Amino acid sequence: MVRATDPSGNKSLQPITVSIADIDDTVPSITGPSGDPGDDASSITINENSSFVHTFSANETVTWSLNGGDDFSKFAIDSSTGTLSFITAPDYESPTDSDSNNTYIVGVRAVDSASNLSDQTVTVSIADDPDDPTYSISAEINSPQEGYELKTKVESNNVSEGETIFWSLGGKNVNLLDFASGQMTGKGIVNSQGNFYFNHLIAVDGSIEGYEDFDIKIFSDQGLSNQLGDTFTIKIRDSAITEQIAEVVEDLNGVKKVVTQLIQGQNYTLDHIRDYDGNLHANSTNADVSSSYKYQHSLDINGDGLLEAIYTNMKSGRWVTASIDPDTGKADFSDYGEDGSTRVVGIYDDPLIAIGHANNGFLPDGVTPAPAQFGATGSDRYIDLNGDGDFDDNNEDRLALNSQVRFQNDL
Repeated sequence: MVRATDPSGNKSLQPITVSIADIDDTVPSITGPSGDPGDDASSITINENSSFVHTFSANETVTWSLNGGDDFSKFAIDSSTGTLSFITAPDYESPTDSDSNNTYIVGVRAVDSASNLSDQTVTVSIADDPDDPTYSISAEINSPQEGYELKTKVESNNVSEGETIFWSLGGKNVNLLDFASGQMTGKGIVNSQGNFYFNHLIAVDGSIEGYEDFDIKIFSDQGLSNQLGDTFTIKIRDSAITEQIAEVVEDLNGVKKVVTQLIQGQNYTLDHIRDYDGNLHANSTNADVSSSYKYQHSLDINGDGLLEAIYTNMKSGRWVTASIDPDTGKADFSDYGEDGSTRVVGIYDDPLIAIGHANNGFLPDGVTPAPAQFGATGSDRYIDLNGDGDFDDNNEDRLALNSQVRFQNDL
């Protein structure tokens, strides 16, 4: 009731009815893939290669959209149905999320007709699909060197029988001339066991190349642009260069024994000996180096039952191990690279030498003389412990502590 009174005291009453309208100020409640309706966050795990994530719902009619998140650009959402999907199906082996750990984060927003809104942060984790195709490459060869047949095997899992897989063989300076038979590219048909094979006969090219890396790859397409699996690399060395340096004799019991033909202390010519990197005579420039390999002894250095002939060379200051084949008595001078045992061996710095330099010729205990540096002569090889000016007392000899200097002396 409203009353109005004028200056003369006249009054008027007017009844007024006030109706209160209900205003929608309640935010939508989002139900995500986990947790309770209205939660601020939810999570879900899906298998790789699947685009669909989840269909969101709310307690009222809403319009759906994306609202931020580290990986929102990877997703799309249907504004009407609330269906969240990846734009491109995720690959577990090649994650594209912001921190590359197969965990994608996106914000989902719901807005009702009154413009009330709610947000939910969604974490989508990607699981590895165990049924993914897998591929592997292996090689069979009697000896990884020129003149032998290289048989390559491709194995696959979860790949249909009859599927075509393309392959290539290459590497630095590897070309068709490296093969007596076989091509640089080709294709194979997966058999019922998921495998196929292809062969190459490695050519003996007559050149000294050391070790070559042959890279074998497989692809899903003839254009060789989509590689499957990892590259398989096999090291191939030059054809065998052998020399008879021992005899293999057999006793009455049938036991074979390697007996060297070499004479201890005598110099021999080793025309083909190389270091680990394939350098002839370890790049020594001395004209007489090849004929100055003095035979010292034969012993099983590696403890593998194979004898190695040991040579030293006064011209180069290096030493040599030559592995003796237990069946033929021959040394193969092409076997100098990785896993090889016929090569020039270097002389390396003894770390105790540097310690001696830092401690006035002693080891850290201040009592034990440190080894002399390589190439040391005269008084440099000794230390005057008692201060008598004699650097060659028996109790002052540093030579016995230093295998490098001792070796140099024995050449």
